Amino acid sequence: MTTYTFPSITPSSNTFELVTNTRTFQSPLTNSVQTVARKGSLWKISMRFNNLTGDDRAEMQAFLTKLNGQQHRFFLQDHSYTRRGTAPTVSQQTVTAGNFQVGAKYIITSVGNTNFVAIGAASDTVGLLFTATGAGSGTGTATANNLLISAAGQTGSTLNANNATSDDSSYLKAGDYIAFNNELHMLTDNAPSAVNGTVIMSIAPPIRKPTILYGLVDYNVPVLGVFMLAGSTSWDTQPGIVSNFTIEAVEDVLA
Repeated sequence: MTTYTFPSITPSSNTFELVTNTRTFQSPLTNSVQTVARKGSLWKISMRFNNLTGDDRAEMQAFLTKLNGQQHRFFLQDHSYTRRGTAPTVSQQTVTAGNFQVGAKYIITSVGNTNFVAIGAASDTVGLLFTATGAGSGTGTATANNLLISAAGQTGSTLNANNATSDDSSYLKAGDYIAFNNELHMLTDNAPSAVNGTVIMSIAPPIRKPTILYGLVDYNVPVLGVFMLAGSTSWDTQPGIVSNFTIEAVEDVLA
């Protein structure tokens, strides 16, 4: 199984919904109702691509064929999403070697000619988290104030994280998406950052897999989940070689 990147084609329309895994039981004697929430809630999306021609048409056909039904997975975003919170963007987080602060945590984004190992990194590898032991030098870059999971083994509908920019009352807001552990979640309440950089987030759906210490919490657009086709796909073709596609997909809860 391979996880692919979805083509850079914006749908004409899309419907995003959370399919909850809840069950309701009603007493035949008293008519009282009990509701049980279970693990396994997931996102479902339906996308419509109208009047694709030329390269876009061919690329979408090839992508859907490559998925081979439900064999493979793909990264997908909610194309209608706009982030409300004021947490820094990647460009605002990027720091060039020579400006690293000792004791701060960074994630390498480009190595350039910088020796990151000499300033605390385990290797000169893009995507590696390290704690700086020096300012560094050269052309390498890394991102600062990455939102990191603050404790391993977290479950439920609350996520605790740290390393955020401090004291931001609008850091993340209700309706913002976040992703971690290959899971896509939405904030159900505003999540300000404290003076010490901690952030407590109320999220849905609940966390499916226990968290990993210092795992990255991604909030920058596009925020991606791992999806699979909900069934077979097809497209119709009109004169002039114009095709319409309807794609239905569900989040892979085992990703």
